[in-house]
Amino acid sequence: MANLVSRVWDAFVNKRQSYSDHLYQQMSDFSYNNESGEVVTVDRGSKISSVFTPVNAISQDIAKLPFGVFKEVDDVRKKEKRHPVYKLIHDSPNENTTAFNFWYSIMWSTLTKGNGLALIVRDDKHVPVEIRMIEWKSPHIVEEKGSLFYKINDMLVPSRDLLHFKMYTLDGIVGVSPITWNAALMGYKLKQDKYSAKIIGTKGNGFISSEGLTAEQGKEVTKGMRASIEAGQIPFLGTRGRTQWNQQLMTPNEGQYIETKMQSNTEILGIYRFPPAMAQNYERATYANASQQDSVYVKHTLTPWARMIEQECNRKLFTENNKVSSSPYYTSFNFNGILKGDIEARADYYKTMKDGIMTSNEIRKLENLPPVPDGNKVMMQGAMIPLGTEPQENENNTASEQKEEQKNGYERLHN
Repeated sequence: MANLVSRVWDAFVNKRQSYSDHLYQQMSDFSYNNESGEVVTVDRGSKISSVFTPVNAISQDIAKLPFGVFKEVDDVRKKEKRHPVYKLIHDSPNENTTAFNFWYSIMWSTLTKGNGLALIVRDDKHVPVEIRMIEWKSPHIVEEKGSLFYKINDMLVPSRDLLHFKMYTLDGIVGVSPITWNAALMGYKLKQDKYSAKIIGTKGNGFISSEGLTAEQGKEVTKGMRASIEAGQIPFLGTRGRTQWNQQLMTPNEGQYIETKMQSNTEILGIYRFPPAMAQNYERATYANASQQDSVYVKHTLTPWARMIEQECNRKLFTENNKVSSSPYYTSFNFNGILKGDIEARADYYKTMKDGIMTSNEIRKLENLPPVPDGNKVMMQGAMIPLGTEPQENENNTASEQKEEQKNGYERLHN
């Protein structure tokens, strides 16, 4: 019975290895044939404007977020700037790049190729001292005794020494490229762009009419006009007879083409959950819903990617003892800066948070203002006195006496 289970398990492992290799070759090998007739590659797909825009924006927005190391001590969250991991993820992962450029490149690779890979370099005590990005080039992944190994530059590197950020995955190991996964849509968009490049600038939206020109002479005029447009020059119509350009309105077919092209752009933005207003598409946008899209963008687009990065870093950058500690170290992004919003919304938020939740200095810090004396006390609504010094209700006190106690407490606070 044991041998049977062993054979089944070995067959499963071997199948999983071959399946992973096959999956990567099919879905992430930078080229994919599809019904559109266009060969879609990650390189070609990432140059499509409606792909480049969300990928570039999401990558930069994740990279610009403050990323730090924290620890919970007595239910108080404390930033641990002295932890070695803090410098790597917040300042500089290695001597050749900044944290912004590192996370920018990692996110770009993840959003286009479906995988972002970085090598963790450790010292003799297994403490991370460097993080180096590795270009995703079809690494061979093997599984031995339940552990994954990546073959990189003829070396087998255990998965625990690699930060592997992945997009949608079918096997839990290798992410698939959203460009090749949606190859039909990308190919259709490539074909639209190719058609636009050929037609716009070489075919005018109208026709030439003339009195006194033969058909052959008309062809020469048309040929000269096309050459002038292609050369970026102002077209000149012939002088023999009366020759003029007749502007036409947009045809129904052209209108349908433009609508179809816009629909393709919207579908691609939807793949990345990117709000159209942030791609300068204000067709159905108002000030109110454009502002709301900012909040939706942070909540539904950036937050999932931030959680993916945090969990992978927590799993790989800290020791095993840290995982079982009662107060473990962990990484976390700070979204406060990107969620500031407009002045009125910010003022309302701070007004609410100041009522027994945040101190004046905590609020001033978010606004990059210096602290003020006695600004570290948590206040309550009403007389705005420190918690714990509010007047106690006494059934023997009259309403006027209680009001007088509140007034005296307020004066003691501000004198």
